[in-house]
This record gives sequence, C-alpha cells and structure tokens, in this order.
Amino acid sequence: MIILVVLGALALSAVYSLAAGWALMLAIGVIHHEWIPQCPTIGYWWAVLLALLIRMALHTFGGSSSGGDSR
Repeated sequence: MIILVVLGALALSAVYSLAAGWALMLAIGVIHHEWIPQCPTIGYWWAVLLALLIRMALHTFGGSSSGGDSR
C-alpha cells in the first residue's frame, strides 16, 4: 500500500514538473518578446529542470523549522 502512495506521489510530481516547466518556458518567452528582448529564451527541458529545482529548493520537509513561535 505504501509503495502505491510513493509511486503516485512521484508520478504526480513528474506531471507537475512538466506542466510547471511549460508554463515557465512560456512566461520567459513572453518576457523576451514583449518587454526585454535581451532576455534569453529557455528550452522546454531546461525549464522543466529549473522548475523542479525551484520546487525542491522551496519545499520544506516536516513543516516549519524556524524558531519563531514555540506553542
């Protein structure tokens, strides 16, 4: 049962990364075309990798680790 949950989470993460990479690639393309022509465009697979790395960097494991409120 736990294996199915892990495999489902991995599949969902992969689909999310593919969609987020597509959106990031389009956003950078719009920025390049409409506002900043000097901004280089980015390919799909680089955008997917960047979206995955950003998601991993911003993800917190086990909740908040800051020493703020200790209730």
